[in-house]
Amino acid sequence: MKTRFIAAAAGNPTFPPPHHANGAGGVLWMYQIKRWANIDYRLAPKAGESWADEAFYLLAGRLVHLYLVVLGTMWVCAFRFLATVPPALGIGAPTAFTLLIVGRLLFWRRLSARRSDPTAIRSSIQQLQIFGPLVGLLVVGWAMAVYGYGDAPQKDMVHFLTLTCGMFAVLCLGATPFAGSLVACSVIVPSSMVYFFESHPNSLSVGIIQLVVFLIVVRVAFSYQRNFLCLSEARRQSAERAQANHLRAEISDHLASTDPLTGLLNRRAFLAALEGQIASPRSSIQLAMIDLDGFKDINDSLGHAAGDVLLQVLSNRLVSVYPGAGVGRLGGDEFAILFDAGSDVDRSDLVKLAEKLSVPVVHEQMKYSVSASIGLLKAANSDLTVASCLERADHAMYAAKQQAGPSVVVYGERLDRQLRNRQKLLGTISRPGFEEYLSLAYQPIVDTKSSACVGIEALARWNSPGLESLGAAEFIATAESCGQMHEVTRAIVAKAVKECPAWESGGSLFLNISGRDLMVEESMDFLATTIVEAGCMPEHIVFEITETALINVEAAVSSMRRLGERGFRFALDDFGSGQSSLSRVHRLPIDVLKIDGAFIENIVDDPRCRAAVGTVLELARQMQVDCVVEGIESGEQSVHAARLGARLMQGYYFARPSSALDALQALSGMPGSNLAAGLPQLRVAG
Repeated sequence: MKTRFIAAAAGNPTFPPPHHANGAGGVLWMYQIKRWANIDYRLAPKAGESWADEAFYLLAGRLVHLYLVVLGTMWVCAFRFLATVPPALGIGAPTAFTLLIVGRLLFWRRLSARRSDPTAIRSSIQQLQIFGPLVGLLVVGWAMAVYGYGDAPQKDMVHFLTLTCGMFAVLCLGATPFAGSLVACSVIVPSSMVYFFESHPNSLSVGIIQLVVFLIVVRVAFSYQRNFLCLSEARRQSAERAQANHLRAEISDHLASTDPLTGLLNRRAFLAALEGQIASPRSSIQLAMIDLDGFKDINDSLGHAAGDVLLQVLSNRLVSVYPGAGVGRLGGDEFAILFDAGSDVDRSDLVKLAEKLSVPVVHEQMKYSVSASIGLLKAANSDLTVASCLERADHAMYAAKQQAGPSVVVYGERLDRQLRNRQKLLGTISRPGFEEYLSLAYQPIVDTKSSACVGIEALARWNSPGLESLGAAEFIATAESCGQMHEVTRAIVAKAVKECPAWESGGSLFLNISGRDLMVEESMDFLATTIVEAGCMPEHIVFEITETALINVEAAVSSMRRLGERGFRFALDDFGSGQSSLSRVHRLPIDVLKIDGAFIENIVDDPRCRAAVGTVLELARQMQVDCVVEGIESGEQSVHAARLGARLMQGYYFARPSSALDALQALSGMPGSNLAAGLPQLRVAG
C-alpha cells in the first residue's frame, strides 16, 4: 500500500496537498519521498518520456546481470560461512533473498516483454529508487550479520564482495545514476563503517579508499548519464529527422506521381504502373484509353476555368466507376485506365462508362457536354512493351473517334493489321525516295449551270509493296506524326503541276495542303516557287485546307494573306464537319467554301440536311465567296442542291477520281470550257 501511495504521489503534479493540523509531518515526509523518487527525471528535464523509455529497457537488461551478481556473491559467502553460522543465516536468508530477487527479475522481464506505457515505465523507475536501496540494506545487513562469525580471511572476502556489489550496482544502474548511487551507498557505507571500527591496522586507510572510490564511481555514473542523455536526444532527433524526411519523401512522391488538377495518376506514374504490370509474370494487360471529343471547343470558347471544372468532374466519375483500377490522366483531355490483372472488362462495361462520361456537366448555371471515345486493349503481356500497349490502345481509341457519339472499340485483328500497315508506312515514308510510292488521282469540279468543268482537285494516294492503297487522310496523318509533312506536300504539289496543267485549258487546280505547311513560311514559299516554275499563273491554283488542321489561326491568316497578295486562292474544305465555328471562319481570307459530303448523304429525304446546306450557301453569298458542294453521287442530290442555290458541285455523279489525262480531257471537252478563265469564273454564287 505504501509503495502504491508513493507512486501515486510521484505522478500527481499538485502534490503535496495543503497542510492540516493532523498528520502534517506524515504528509511532509511523503512529499520528500516524492521529490526523491523524481530526482532522475529532474536530472534529465529535456529528455522527457523518450529518455525514460530508453532507460527502462536498458535497465531491464542490466538488472538481470546485477541480480545474478548479488545472488552469486550471497551464495559464495553462505557456503564460505556455512560451517560457522546458524542455518537461518547460512541457508534460510540466502534462500529468501533468492526468491525476492527472482520475483523482481520476473517483474522486470514481464514489463519489458509487453512494451509498457510511459506511465508504467515512470512508476517502475521510481519504485527502483525505493526498492533498490532497501534490497541493498537487507543484503549488507545479512553480510554484516555473518561478518562477526568469520576469521580475518572471511571478513576480507565480505568486504571485497560488498564493495564489488556496490560498484557493479552503480555501473548497471548508470541510466539512473541516483538510483545506482543509493543502492551502492546502502551497501558500501555500512560495510565501510564496520571496517572503520575493526582493530585492523589498515581499516582507516582502506575505509577512506573505499569511500573515495565510491564517490569517483558515482561521479562517473552521473557523467555517463549525461552522455546517455545526449545519445538519447541525438537518437530522438535522428528519428524525428528520419520521420520528417520520410514524410517529405511521401509528399514528394505523391506530388511527382499525381496530376495536380484531377488528383489522378499523372503520365509518369501511370506508365510506371503499366510497366510493373507488364513485368508481372502470368498476368494479362487490360488497358483503356479515353479521349473527350468536344473538350477543346469548350476549353477554347469558355476558358480554361470551365475546362478544368469539366476535367475534375469527369475524373471523379472515372474513379467512382472503377475505384480499384489505376486511373490516370496522360495529358489534356486524354485519360487511361489500367485494370487489375484479375478483373475481366468487356466492351459493354466501357460502353456504360462512355455514356456516363457523356452526361452533361452543370456548373454555375451552364451545361458542358462532351462525348467519350474509348479504345480497349486486352492482351497477354508476353510480347508487349509500354510503348506497344499505348500504341495499340491509342489506335483503338482513334478508331472509336471515327464513330458518332460515345463509342468503344476493342483492339482486334483488323486494327492490328491497320497498325502494322501504319508502321510499315511510317518506315517507308521516313526514308529518301518515298515519292515513287505517291500517286495522284484527279476529280473535276463542275459548274452545273454552264455544264462546264471549271476545276480539278488533285487527290493523293499511297501505293507501296505490302500495303493496300491508302487515301490522303491516312498517310498524311502518318507523315505529320513523323515530321515528314513538308516533304510530302512538296512532292504532291510538284507531281500535280507536272501531271495536270489544268490552267492550260482555262481551269483551276485544287491542291490539298496541311495546316502545318501554312505555319512555315519557307515551306509555302517553296510551294509557290514550284508552281510558278511549272509555268502556272497563281490565279489558277487553289490551296485547300481544313479548319481542324489549323494549329495557329493567326499564323495561318498571315500566311494566307501573304500568298493571296501574289494571286493564290484558298478553299476551306469539309466545312460543317463538326468542328467549324463562325467566329474563326470569318477571320480566314478564303475564296471558296466546300460543303462536307456528310450533309449531302440525306439531302433528298432529310429537311434538316437541306436547311443546313441552304444555310451554308447563304453564308457563302454573304461572305462573297464561291461554294462547292462535295459528295454528289446521284442526280436527285444534284437537283436538290441546285434548288437550294448550289452551282458548283463535285462527286461521283459527275466523275470519279481518274488519271490526269482523263481529267484534262473532261476539262477541255465539256461545253463552255474554252470560255473558262480560271477561278474568277467560279464566282457565280451571287
